[in-house]
Amino acid sequence: MKNITKLLRNGIGYHHSGILPIVKDCVEFLFQNGLIKILFATESLAIGINMPTKTVVFTRMQKFDGNYRCINNSEFIQMSGRSGRRGKDSQGLSIMMLDDNKSSTMEDYKNLLNCKSEKLYSHFHLRYYQILSIIKTQNTASEYIGKKSFYQFQVKKGAPLKKTEIMRTYIKYNKIVIPNVEEDNEEILNLLETKEDILENIQEIVFECRNKIWAKSLEPGRIIKFKNNDWGILINLRYVNSKSIKQNSEILTNLLIKENLKDFICEIFIQNNNLKMNLNIDKKIDNYNEIKSIPLSDLTEISKVKVDIPKNSNGKNFLKSCEKKLMEVKMMIKDKNLQIFNPITDFEIKNNQLEKLNDKLNFLNSKINLKEEKNSLLLKSIMKLKSEKKEFEKTLNSNFKELEKIEEFELKEDVEKMEHVLIELSYVTSNKLTSKGQLASIISAGDEIVLTELVFKGVFDKLESIQIIALLSCFVKESGRFTKDNSYMNIPDLSPVMNLIYNEIKEVFYDVSKIYRMFGIKNKDFDEEFKPHFMEPSFMWANGSNLLEICNCTEIYEGNLISCFKRLDELISQLIEGCQKIEKYNLKEIFKQASSLINRGMVADKSLLILDN
Repeated sequence: MKNITKLLRNGIGYHHSGILPIVKDCVEFLFQNGLIKILFATESLAIGINMPTKTVVFTRMQKFDGNYRCINNSEFIQMSGRSGRRGKDSQGLSIMMLDDNKSSTMEDYKNLLNCKSEKLYSHFHLRYYQILSIIKTQNTASEYIGKKSFYQFQVKKGAPLKKTEIMRTYIKYNKIVIPNVEEDNEEILNLLETKEDILENIQEIVFECRNKIWAKSLEPGRIIKFKNNDWGILINLRYVNSKSIKQNSEILTNLLIKENLKDFICEIFIQNNNLKMNLNIDKKIDNYNEIKSIPLSDLTEISKVKVDIPKNSNGKNFLKSCEKKLMEVKMMIKDKNLQIFNPITDFEIKNNQLEKLNDKLNFLNSKINLKEEKNSLLLKSIMKLKSEKKEFEKTLNSNFKELEKIEEFELKEDVEKMEHVLIELSYVTSNKLTSKGQLASIISAGDEIVLTELVFKGVFDKLESIQIIALLSCFVKESGRFTKDNSYMNIPDLSPVMNLIYNEIKEVFYDVSKIYRMFGIKNKDFDEEFKPHFMEPSFMWANGSNLLEICNCTEIYEGNLISCFKRLDELISQLIEGCQKIEKYNLKEIFKQASSLINRGMVADKSLLILDN
């Protein structure tokens, strides 16, 4: 406060989501009235509808969201659009200060200047309280949501494109002709096809049970194999949602374990074949080799071999070096000396089905090795054609299912599964809400199912008010994921009491997750959904500590703390309303007491911008 007061007196200010709400209001008021001449701000200020300025300066074109990335078109338009005051300036001036940060290229900067706004897509996420509210009023949840959601409107617009995509895929599928082979070779082909199916099933289990050992094996220089391709050299592995994540970093390893593998692209140096694969080729090197960009989800095998490749991926020396290394690998394959990682022994993945498939694969390999593989090149080509045709079949089936969903109701299946969960957990009976359903229909500020189960399990009845506040803080979504030094918030060490409270949530969460899985609903990870970062700060605030004392014990911004406490008070208010509805009056009084402990000081203060003059 002292620092910003000195700056404000000199016409200089700063504005971001982590500062106190009252300070934010002061800065906005002074800026609107022309009393701040220079303001350092994040894009949060640019959202304000009446925050014009003469000049906008971008001191850097990168934004930090766990890693540095170039700002996108929408962010640039929103911020640069602040320049130029109506009635005062004939034009607005926007200045970009470029640096040599490798996370952005000159092409990125050129795209920003095109000023093409990004397309708007619905991120509609259906929740249980919405279904319960609609059942309460409409009695037909799926039909109502289908008609009213913007998501469904956008999905239906995609039907003609999906039909075109199906037609193109079908044409490609029909172009693939499998030649006839002799009876001896037919038997070997059948064995090879069976092997492909087993490898695919093994890979599905490996993807589902992937761990750090598996993730760390995917490093540049590793010899790997993808669907419809020979063995190649992994040049680079990138996460499509962030260009700046470094190879072999802990962040990339964690993302590989948790995120969808379709969101990762492998750039591999591979021998070209004459078959027309359904893959995007980034750079054509010559008629023999090329670098392909392939989704990691198409990975089939990882070898134990890792070759040294030059760090600089530009220039002829890099390509020649890769070509030489690939030739050495081809010799190893020819001599059958290429060792493959075993998911059970090497990746330490424990799965009964995986062990059975691994035994089948070993038996099949021994049978294939005993056969005399005549015309091996022809057989290899036929196998690739068959694999490609099989992939097209899968794509067609998937596209037909998607088109069926689009033309009927995209979310229908999800809604039906969620309705089954609500019936199983006794939230709905005979299309009417039970006491559980009535409570859950009111809660939108936290996980309504887990909270309702905690209420009816009697967890809140045995806790003190300040302990209830600590527990409920885990349901509040973070207002800031990063600390003051721009690092991720680590999970704090909890006191024994806090740990017991946290475990109460965990126990209920896992019970609910079993019901979700019963109906094919994938629940989020507990550690991702319920984070204990605000437990100690919330406990201290409820216990009467001031903000300075709390800030000395945490790396969380003071503004984020106040935002958390305000959302926590909103959640408690919903629980008070819910308890009134289901006539749990004793629990209602406990929540009221908790609200009085949290709703004080800056949490209770109204915004300066809405106060009467």
